[in-house]
Amino acid sequence: LHTAYRRQRQMCIRDRLFIRIFADRVSGIMSNTSPKTKLEIVRFCITGTIVTAILYGIYYTMLYMDFNVDISFTTGFVVSFACNFFLTNYYTFKTKVDFENGVRFSICQAINFFMQYITLKVFIAIGVPEKVALIPVWAIIFPVNFWLMRSILRSDRFRLHLHKQQEEKSLSLIHISEPTRQAEI
Repeated sequence: LHTAYRRQRQMCIRDRLFIRIFADRVSGIMSNTSPKTKLEIVRFCITGTIVTAILYGIYYTMLYMDFNVDISFTTGFVVSFACNFFLTNYYTFKTKVDFENGVRFSICQAINFFMQYITLKVFIAIGVPEKVALIPVWAIIFPVNFWLMRSILRSDRFRLHLHKQQEEKSLSLIHISEPTRQAEI
């Protein structure tokens, strides 16, 4: 009895130490970020909560109706995609909704889908029940997804690459049409 008590006390001390180290890490990271980034993180959490509720609601409902995990997750993800696109652009990062951001967002979400899907399969494989397996998945994927979305949606390199492709297309059209203009003169 004494060793069991001692072991439990050591685990509590270890857990408190882990929580304290984690909290210090998070507060250290947050103290070095700009107020704009902090506000984006808060808005990202709100958007993520809404989209997660939609995805999990569909996922759980479909599992309850005896659908396959793969079909349930994919359906929930696809339905939550549209809501996520508009909330992320209009509310979270305050970017305009256009073709360029649509491409960026789709790339982010494709990466996000595969990260979540693979992590979900790993948690189910190690024995986490299907109905709650998405919860630890989101705990892992959420910070990765914030960094991914922020860096791709705000990436000037990606924006310049798309503009460069569009300019090359328009220049090639000008070269094709120039000889006909000269012939008319």
